[in-house]
This record gives sequence, C-alpha cells and structure tokens, in this order.
Amino acid sequence: MAVTYPFVTDMLRARLTAGHRVLEIGCGPKQYRPLIPGHYVGLDLPSAPSLIEPPDFACSAEHIPSPDESFDLVFGVAVFYLIGPIEQALAECRRVLRSGGGGRLVIFDYKPHITAANKALDPAGPARRVWEFPELAALLDNAGFIGIDDLTGTIDTAYPINARGRLRLQARALMGLPRTNDSWLIIEARRP
Repeated sequence: MAVTYPFVTDMLRARLTAGHRVLEIGCGPKQYRPLIPGHYVGLDLPSAPSLIEPPDFACSAEHIPSPDESFDLVFGVAVFYLIGPIEQALAECRRVLRSGGGGRLVIFDYKPHITAANKALDPAGPARRVWEFPELAALLDNAGFIGIDDLTGTIDTAYPINARGRLRLQARALMGLPRTNDSWLIIEARRP
C-alpha cells in the first residue's frame, strides 16, 4: 500500500476546487486521486511500478502530452529530485499550467540529509539531486515561474500514524535523525 502524507493532502485541498484540473508528476499508484478535489491526471514513467492501474500519462515529465495551459495545479511528492533533465521538466510544468498567476506548481521533495541517507541505503539506486530552497528557486525562476515561495515548515509534516509511518520514525531514530519530520522541502511557484 502506498503512503499518503496528510500534509500533502491538506495543502492540495486548500488550493483546489472540484472544477480544477490537477496533474501529479510521478503518480505511482495514484494514491492522492481519491483524496483531493478536481479532475486528477497521473503521470509516471511506463516502467514505474503501479499497484492499482497504469498512469494516465505513461511518459516522462520532460514531455507532458497535454495542451498548453491545461492544468490549474501540478504537483509531485518525492519525485522532482529524481528527474534528470530538470530544466526541461520544469519548463513543461510551466507550459501546461494556466497563465495569469492562477496556475501553481507545488513540489514536495526531500531535504539533503534525507537524500544522502537514501543514497547510503541504496548506493546503486537512481541518481538523486540534492538541493535546498535557493537552488530549486533559481531553477524555477529560470523556467519562468513567479511568486516562488518556500513553504517548508508552514504545515504539519508529521508522518502518518500507521505501521509504515512508525517504521519510518524508527528508521530516522536509528540514523540519528530527529523523530520530528524535518525531511521535506516544500515549494510553490506560479505561472505568470
């Protein structure tokens, strides 16, 4: 079963209504689809494991098969730091967002200490980008986004209280990390 983070759901619900169109980058099993309002579309690589059904768009974020200005919100949870040609992916996200300041990109990615810990646990795993707000904000600015805000720490990012969440907290304690969740870098940007 895929993990959903209550802080992600809360943040998205605050930004969406039933009439909005939303695109999730790296959707996996689409666990956020039933939790948020609006018309949901999931994008993931064709090779990505999916527990429920294939993604709506089986492709990379660098080539989103959707017309310009087709979404009100684009988001990704722990996925943008894995995208190789990030500049192209951000440009595509900007392209498919509605113009006029209403189209929003919300990125939930790991902070550097979590990325480093993940790499140590899986050295042969995928390449992982290590960044904080200034680096990601510069990339978003270069892609033409405006209103780039660091929302890290503005909401409760506690892990869900379930077996997997408890295991994550225990793993954090074993790695010498605080049991409170300081793992997430959360950034919102708008299309002009």
